[in-house]
Amino acid sequence: MSLRFDRFLVDDAGRRVLRDGVDIHLTPRAFELLLLLIARRPAAVAKSVIMETLWPGTFVLEANVANLVAEIRTALGDDASHSRFVRTVPRFGYAFAAEAAPAPGPGITPAGTTVVEASPTALALVGEHGRLPLPPGTTVLGREGVAAVLLNSPLVWRRHACIEVIGSRAFLEDLGSKNGYTVDGQRITGRVPLAFGARIGIGPVVVTLECEDEQATRTFHGRELQGL
Repeated sequence: MSLRFDRFLVDDAGRRVLRDGVDIHLTPRAFELLLLLIARRPAAVAKSVIMETLWPGTFVLEANVANLVAEIRTALGDDASHSRFVRTVPRFGYAFAAEAAPAPGPGITPAGTTVVEASPTALALVGEHGRLPLPPGTTVLGREGVAAVLLNSPLVWRRHACIEVIGSRAFLEDLGSKNGYTVDGQRITGRVPLAFGARIGIGPVVVTLECEDEQATRTFHGRELQGL
């Protein structure tokens, strides 16, 4: 479902936030927090609820929540002292303060600005149990959601990692899983770019990033793939 507020469009399915039709980057957890606050509006959400939702079964400091809120405010051009979108509830948590409504339809913002949607990519993760197309935006990889069949293993976390697709580029990021992930057999931490053909190990499951676009396959981040 897509929701609009002020000049923004939040696309839950595509995991995108757009301002006047232009993508705004949010890390996966910041995006999840924004969705949570919007879903609970106008009620405030306790910090403890936020931490358990975003980091289930993991001890984290409240400062992590504050950092995500700061990231959201920066992305939306919000001001903590005179917040229009994310309101701080002292000694409790946060609330979404703006009016939000279902998007009337693709293509037009409330101000009448045309929204240019990104073209679908031909990227996909391919493994033993099938093929998972990767649309523009962020796809969460884990035992739940769209990747559940592909990553069917008890050693894969519910929300293990995510892949963000921007144009013909793909980036992989861990979501705080205990087992982490590997790329082409090497243990990786943080957010990394992926080359087409990369073999990604998530727990015991190995999947390959494939691309059906011949031109995109020849070039990766402006460089020829040969020799990478």
